[in-house]
Amino acid sequence: AEGRAAGRAAAGGPGTPAALPTVEATPGDPDPAPVFEIKGSGKSFVDFQHDVTAEDVRLAHREGFVSVEHLKRYTTLGMATDQGKSSNIPGLAIMAEALGKPIPEVGTTRFRPPFAPVSIGSLAAERFGDLKPERLTPMHDWHLANGATMYSAGLWYRPMIYGLSGETVEQAYVREAKATRESAGMVDVSTLGKIAVQGPDAAAFLDRVYTNM
Repeated sequence: AEGRAAGRAAAGGPGTPAALPTVEATPGDPDPAPVFEIKGSGKSFVDFQHDVTAEDVRLAHREGFVSVEHLKRYTTLGMATDQGKSSNIPGLAIMAEALGKPIPEVGTTRFRPPFAPVSIGSLAAERFGDLKPERLTPMHDWHLANGATMYSAGLWYRPMIYGLSGETVEQAYVREAKATRESAGMVDVSTLGKIAVQGPDAAAFLDRVYTNM
């Protein structure tokens, strides 16, 4: 209780409004010049995707590639996926500085869509297919036609059981094992095979008889 009372007294009591501190703005340039390059001892990158530096732009100026289209092709400035949205303005400003001209007189390049990065997923929209690829053996359709219940074995779909109507998985296991012991059984292990095939038509041959890789 004493501590609570002491805290309230130190805080001025409950409900006491607190004065907001005021900060005076320091005087500055009302129209600051834009900064297109931070000059230092190391490289100053302009186009981060194509690794174009400010010195590359100045080299283009010294070599005579002062037209914006020539600058673009000489340095690959603005030719990445964003089509210069993040790099053209600084690059053209550096060229304008080298020419001693205002930026509008230097000009701009022609943009090609997409001029801003677009994810592949956005372009695909809802046509994204399965979450992961389905790898099917050459006998996949046969398995389905004969009532197989498929399961994922690693990256491949393989039959688990060939269940009969009303049969549980355990009952199907026992029935199939009994049938195999008493007569014969068949299993599709084409995904596990290792065959050495050589010759000019080896790939075409394997495509016909083996799991298509």
